[in-house]
Amino acid sequence: SLSRVRTLNLVWSATATLSASSPKYDAVFACDVVYDLSILHPLLATASSYLEPGKSFVLSHIPRANASEGRAVGKEEEIKAKIREEAKRWELQLVGEWRLSSGGQEGSILLLNKNQ
Repeated sequence: SLSRVRTLNLVWSATATLSASSPKYDAVFACDVVYDLSILHPLLATASSYLEPGKSFVLSHIPRANASEGRAVGKEEEIKAKIREEAKRWELQLVGEWRLSSGGQEGSILLLNKNQ
């Protein structure tokens, strides 16, 4: 039922304060936010802190991480490996993946579940 849907704008910067008493949700979504791999730590920490065990974080991304540093854009497999590595630190596990294409750019939708 749509009456049970709630949306929030989450602050997930490196300076955001997370609490064990944060409200818990069934799903957290993030789209087109991975421009620099240094944000993975605060992004995944925030997603994990707001998820009930067994629930899902959906990350949609186009592999252009590190573009802000003027370096070559990372390859998608390398970026996904870094996402998986950092996700483990926050009790998140990659359980699904879908390829996407938009405006001539390719990316992925990653489904990560919080460990129970």
